[in-house]
Amino acid sequence: MLQDTESTLHFSLSHGSGMALIGVSTLPIGVDVERVPTSDTARVCFPALHPEEQSELSAGAQAGIDAISFGQLWTRKEAYLKGLGTGLARDLAADYLGDNADRRPADWTVLDVPCGPRHIGAVALHVVQQPVQSVTVHWLPIDSLYQGATCVVDKQEHLLGELVA
Repeated sequence: MLQDTESTLHFSLSHGSGMALIGVSTLPIGVDVERVPTSDTARVCFPALHPEEQSELSAGAQAGIDAISFGQLWTRKEAYLKGLGTGLARDLAADYLGDNADRRPADWTVLDVPCGPRHIGAVALHVVQQPVQSVTVHWLPIDSLYQGATCVVDKQEHLLGELVA
């Protein structure tokens, strides 16, 4: 339960393979976290991507698509689609979420989130007025995720860092 808040809050959750990413904001938000995909997963999903995303992933790829680059693109895409509220029902080729942040959808800030060596994550925020320059990331103990548990986020103790666009 979130306490001591008077503003409207938006919430997004993604989890899998031993990692959870939770986004809470006063703006519409989407988050995604995935285990680093296999090269087979990247190869199978590649044709569904935006043509310019395909070009970026193919550039310099001698032995196939780089799974980490594909995974980062995929988490950006899923975070954005969750933020829109459509999820994977929207055509994956409809929106560019590649490496060039200036070409991503207007009114959205999409940032990569560090999630350790085995996972890749991203956050997407719908920004109507001015772009978000950073988001704050907190690592929380696993026990805080159980029903009835409480967790006070103390910026001095739990702050991992800020992600800058």
